[in-house]
Amino acid sequence: MDRCAAKSGTIAAVNIDYGGAGYWQPTAEITDSTGTGATITLQMSAIHQLNQGQEVYKFSDVDLSMFPGVESIYMVRGVSILYSAFRYSLACYSFSVYQARIRQWAQQWRYVPGVCGQFGQGVDGSLYMYPIPSQAYQMEWDCNVLPSPLITNLSEEAIPDPWTEAVPYFAAHLSMLELQNYNASKMYLDLFDKMVQRYSDYARVGRVTNPYGRYAGGM
Repeated sequence: MDRCAAKSGTIAAVNIDYGGAGYWQPTAEITDSTGTGATITLQMSAIHQLNQGQEVYKFSDVDLSMFPGVESIYMVRGVSILYSAFRYSLACYSFSVYQARIRQWAQQWRYVPGVCGQFGQGVDGSLYMYPIPSQAYQMEWDCNVLPSPLITNLSEEAIPDPWTEAVPYFAAHLSMLELQNYNASKMYLDLFDKMVQRYSDYARVGRVTNPYGRYAGGM
């Protein structure tokens, strides 16, 4: 952002001479905590896109720099594509089904992808998209991730509360396992499993989907 135009004590316009690169659809937040000056902050998300002619997208190629404390992706739960003012989700199949029933016309049909299939497991996995993208499209992944190691007290913690309280029980389990104290190791592992399940139950309480009792299919 290069300059901001003000009129009568209010912001009249924001002029961006060079928009930069590597992100999609920034939003601007304007704050004035003192009453004497306004601050404009651009909120940007990392770019993640389908590339023209590219079918395979590795988990390890996703830029995670916008998510402190996250080390890697080990599972993709779903994929959505933004196309022509719509956001729609892809049908995701196993790679064997994708290979046998969908990926039949190799490199011939190019359009907006409507189907994906996962190849490989864990952090070495990848997604195949079909039809082959005819141009660059923005996409969103709903992922399960692994946290980065906590090296120092300043390391970012990606695991949210209250699940962080269960981590010491798993650490104690590993310590007792190293000492070959298998009874204590099993006890701490059982406590860890119970704590994680308990916090999951607490965090995922029931919810009324629609207080009016009708399904809002178009909303």
